[in-house]
Amino acid sequence: MNRLELTTARSHAYGLFAQLFAEGITAELLPHLESIPDLAAHLVRPFDAEQAAVEFHNLFHFNVFPYEGIFRDETPLLGGATSQAVGEFYRSCGYRSSGESADHIGEELSLLAFLCGAEADAWEDGEASQAARVRTLQSAFFAEHALVWMPALAFAIRQQNSPFFAAVADLTLDLILDHHRELRELALDAVATPTLPEAPDLLGEARTGLRDIASFFLTPAFCGFYLSRDDIGRLGRQFGLPRGFGDRQTMLHNLLRSAATYEQMPALIEAIGSLVQSWRRSYESLAEPELLIARPWLQRLQGSLDILTQLYDAVPDLSGDPSATDLGRFDA
Repeated sequence: MNRLELTTARSHAYGLFAQLFAEGITAELLPHLESIPDLAAHLVRPFDAEQAAVEFHNLFHFNVFPYEGIFRDETPLLGGATSQAVGEFYRSCGYRSSGESADHIGEELSLLAFLCGAEADAWEDGEASQAARVRTLQSAFFAEHALVWMPALAFAIRQQNSPFFAAVADLTLDLILDHHRELRELALDAVATPTLPEAPDLLGEARTGLRDIASFFLTPAFCGFYLSRDDIGRLGRQFGLPRGFGDRQTMLHNLLRSAATYEQMPALIEAIGSLVQSWRRSYESLAEPELLIARPWLQRLQGSLDILTQLYDAVPDLSGDPSATDLGRFDA
């Protein structure tokens, strides 16, 4: 496969994955999905457009919010600093977004489709220098944005009960990693160690409560991992603990309170620790230079494990002796 064919194929692949993350499975996309074995294996037959839309909405509107700022900002809300930075990058490339928040994964993949298409056009026109300039933009976007958070998004989607989109996320991550490695071989990679906002000293404050702990573990840039509504629900069911309804903050706060009330806090902490360890193994499976980009996330995961250890030591031990430790400072 020559350069023109390769970049054209990449542009089409990024475009397909962008549509899937933006719209879900549609009748229009179905023939393309049927031709990809890794995705066709997870398609539900016969195809039900309404059911597909419901599952897509549940995954990306109630559980995993696929926005870079949700994963990277200290206040994980839409339209924050990360979204603005991504928008500025688009403008520098001459790319016009569709109107979705700039840091939505669908928009970011659309940018990569656009850049690969521009590279293909340059090769077709025999403009090697222009192709090199476009590759430099691709590399910069990987280093500053896509590679920084796409692994975390993929790992978060894997946790959910959605085999099809877990496969989409894995294929998207593989595509990005392969593309980035090629740029590295061409000495065009702009590998940078990303910075994450400084995490608060969660347990250093005497007034830290369960609500603060819940907020910390729902901020990926602080804790290094992602908890969805369904993740919280599964933890509750595992230990027979009520967690109520509402947003993730409310559910996790309620779950922590229930665990404290019913003397299940040590078991819940261990379960969250196991989840953190699985995230660490996923990050450690990355190779250099992507592992270099993952190091700040690995540091945050270690910080979360340290906090969980301190929390474990601050609640009654497994022997059930309430005098062994003091839970009082973590009241709601």
